[in-house]
Amino acid sequence: MFLVCSFIKKVGVEIKSKEDLERNSEKYFVNVNQYEQLKEMDDKLDWDYLDGAIEMKYYNEEILGFQYWDLVDQCWMYLCDMLEELREKKETSRFFPDMPVKISMVKQNPDHIRFSLDSRIWILPMEAFQQAIISGAVDFYTNLMNCFGKSHPRYPWWKDDLERIKRKFKG
Repeated sequence: MFLVCSFIKKVGVEIKSKEDLERNSEKYFVNVNQYEQLKEMDDKLDWDYLDGAIEMKYYNEEILGFQYWDLVDQCWMYLCDMLEELREKKETSRFFPDMPVKISMVKQNPDHIRFSLDSRIWILPMEAFQQAIISGAVDFYTNLMNCFGKSHPRYPWWKDDLERIKRKFKG
């Protein structure tokens, strides 16, 4: 139903065009499960401002993609925070951390959510969407922790973010 992956943007590789980005995303991004490639980039990455992308598809229809690359760790926390807010409110919204793109979530009914990104809108199954976001965020942080290990300076932050997500959405 949902496919969710996280990517880190390669340092020093300029995106030439939207079309090239869509056709050749691997020139610009590394999947977080590609540990060897990530380790090669470790000393070049700005871990305080980690550029990357979230790819989310619903039955092969792209919802989030490479054209919305931004501060990927912050994007994951925004999405998780928004889901948490929907427990108490009918709607919530944010702008991407570093670009003027609005994301919003609105409860349509107990079973469906209206997710909008910029001017595009989807009506999605609430439970499956929520699970896709949570598992995508957990996968993102788990991969970083497994790839770089406890000796990495960002490890405590990744661990805290992962534990925060798990606490919010346990049970």
